[in-house]
Amino acid sequence: MNKHKAKILITLTVIATISFAWKNHILAETTLAEKLKGKIVLQVESHGEAWYIFPGDYKRYFLGRPKDAFAIMKELGKGVSNDDLKKIPIADANLNNSVDSDLDELSDAVENSQGTDPKNPDSDHDSYNDKEELMNGYSPLGKDRLNYDNKIIQKLSGYILIQAQGKGEAWYLNPKDLKRYYLGTPEDAFEIMKKIGLGINNLNLFRISQADFNPIYTSENIKNNFTTTTPSGTRKYSSNQEIYTFEYPPVWRIRKFEDSPNQIQLTDATRDFIVEKKAVIINYLITTETDYELDIFRVENKTGVATLSDREVKIGEFSGYENSYDYPLAYEKTTTIKLKPKQFLRVSLVTAKSNNNYYEKIYDDLLKTITVK
Repeated sequence: MNKHKAKILITLTVIATISFAWKNHILAETTLAEKLKGKIVLQVESHGEAWYIFPGDYKRYFLGRPKDAFAIMKELGKGVSNDDLKKIPIADANLNNSVDSDLDELSDAVENSQGTDPKNPDSDHDSYNDKEELMNGYSPLGKDRLNYDNKIIQKLSGYILIQAQGKGEAWYLNPKDLKRYYLGTPEDAFEIMKKIGLGINNLNLFRISQADFNPIYTSENIKNNFTTTTPSGTRKYSSNQEIYTFEYPPVWRIRKFEDSPNQIQLTDATRDFIVEKKAVIINYLITTETDYELDIFRVENKTGVATLSDREVKIGEFSGYENSYDYPLAYEKTTTIKLKPKQFLRVSLVTAKSNNNYYEKIYDDLLKTITVK
């Protein structure tokens, strides 16, 4: 594999799946999660991973694969009556992705959810087909216009709606256009969410807590089973699942998730580290098929962001490559260390800009404690 291909295949930015619990009280400041609640966001600085910001808890849920999106839909769905559902306009998307017996561009499944006749393109016999009426705000079951209710629309905006009086059909009420999208099958749900997603960079994604959806283990049992207290008072992480160890401040949370088996996440924040002026550190283990020089992990300069460092470094016995950046509100520093041939550890710090000196010392101290088993 040549160097160019390796750059494409190797993750050059840490997969941002920061996950930590947040306290029950809501901070006085308006957080990014509150602004994005109910939206689907796409991780544009990685591989376009999709996340759903659930308006019920302001946390992000990883959509991953179709089955993941469907599981989240079932877990977080909000039951609604047919009467309330009719008061929300339908988006012209995913309405004809399966059998359409009467060829009116509404699948039989959608027609069943609306109560129309799947074998008659004009259920109310008024010379207008069912889809045409729905798209223009008319009832396909009578002469009346559909009575949309802005209060209900605003109240349910961003939620996944489960048709309680039907067969459990699911709809997503998009906050951007305030229309409901039929989700249908797991594959349909996944594609719809990807198509209407909003791009987000890693820095802003870091600011939104990830929900504890199928974690491998949490801070509590990592602390009990995989760490020990050192003579200096730090915690030392050492698990049979990893080839390396490191030390970190005892008050920091540490977690790992099923969808990110090579990643360990640490933070001293409770919700939004920018608002709280705290920090996040991510360790990400990268294994390659071929051995490479460290400069392959060099991060290209980011548009509109000041580059503070771009250099090779020495971390104890290890060679490394460092990049750091200055954002309007935040500071980011990433160091990739070569642990052994074909295995590299990428360690990233992201913190509020006002406290970057304090957290950079914690980060540098963590780097110095890294050892290979």
